[in-house]
Amino acid sequence: MFMKRGKQLVEELKSINKSELKKQIKEQIGEEKRKKEQEVIIENPYRPTKKTIEKLKSEIEGIGYLITVFSPYKVSGVNSDKKVFSTLLTKLFGYNTTIKRMEEGTKKDLIVAGIEGLQKTFYTNRQRLLLHGKMFKNDFLENRLEYVMKNGEEAEEVSESVYDFLEQQFIEIMKEAMYIYFDVKESRKSKYKLGLSYHSDALLFQYRISCLTGIDDMNDYFVNEIQRYFAGKIYRAMFDELKEVYPKCKIRFLTYQLVRENEKNELYVHEYDYEGFFKICEHFEQLKELFDAEELETLLNAWLLILDVYQKAIDLKVESKILKHSESLAASLETIEEIMDELESKKENK
Repeated sequence: MFMKRGKQLVEELKSINKSELKKQIKEQIGEEKRKKEQEVIIENPYRPTKKTIEKLKSEIEGIGYLITVFSPYKVSGVNSDKKVFSTLLTKLFGYNTTIKRMEEGTKKDLIVAGIEGLQKTFYTNRQRLLLHGKMFKNDFLENRLEYVMKNGEEAEEVSESVYDFLEQQFIEIMKEAMYIYFDVKESRKSKYKLGLSYHSDALLFQYRISCLTGIDDMNDYFVNEIQRYFAGKIYRAMFDELKEVYPKCKIRFLTYQLVRENEKNELYVHEYDYEGFFKICEHFEQLKELFDAEELETLLNAWLLILDVYQKAIDLKVESKILKHSESLAASLETIEEIMDELESKKENK
């Protein structure tokens, strides 16, 4: 067989799909790395007994207060919010000094058993997820008379589908916490090697965002927390995560409580919301696809209210926070037409 030369040699080399080849090489390197990790021989590997596995599958007692942290309806007031994942898993698995002696298969077996135990614990303590005066439907049917006799009024019934949804979000986030805890590399979403305590805030925040995809009456505190997080993203012109999350959310947090009502039933925009509002206007071109018609009307109403406050401050020569945003206001005025055009387009395409 002779070596190729000249034009034939050049054309054949040019025909090679280099980007596809690089992708295949990268995948192969990753596969080889995984094989090497699996080939590491663990001396005296830890093997959980059948009794240990069964214990993990059981309800965990004495941690009901931690389940309150996962309520989308109330702020728990539990000081250990930031340690909730490490505390839960320590209660479940103990202070585990045997992780380094565990093979990947053992870790996964423990995770499966642990999830079953957490699921039972979550169900047993599910009343802690709700505000006082509310009960999930099955509990309502079983305890209706007892509740009325004790409280003098009936509880408000909450659909079992709400519980099913919250349980699903809880299980998903606890799986991720366990993958980090046991360092199951191929399963964990986080790429960082830091321990679970470093991820607790992010995991809890991720859980609350996931709750917004099925809950339309989340506590204002959590909605505002999510709102502030994405406001920071908008300030830095980072839209990818927002565009992925926002269409799924039941509460439209970008315009949530932007236009409020005071005790006199008068509408207003709070002065603390001015800066965020003008940032939305500044980046309206990138954000407009996210807003529905009702939100666009909210933005236009906000404009009317803000312009009214601004004009009064100018006419009456009074101090007002809105005057400090004069440059932002001037730069964003053209957005009014853009919002109106987008609103008209959305209504036409209904």
